[in-house]
Amino acid sequence: MKTFFSIIFFFCLISVSIFPQPWLLQNSNIPANANALYFYPVDDDICWALWTTNESGTGEYINGYLRTTDGGTNWQSD
Repeated sequence: MKTFFSIIFFFCLISVSIFPQPWLLQNSNIPANANALYFYPVDDDICWALWTTNESGTGEYINGYLRTTDGGTNWQSD
């Protein structure tokens, strides 16, 4: 049984290196020190996110929100 889990673990590590999912930098016209607080996915294409520049990240000051309608390829700040 230990060998089985070792093999599964090995294949998981290999698959991550063969099929990486890179992060892409998005320009959303928000400050560089902004932190995303909450994400509200509606479906596979639409998602809303609240952001703040509050250093503590407690969410006491919500500066604005972002939305995407194309699965996160492009984000608009409102």
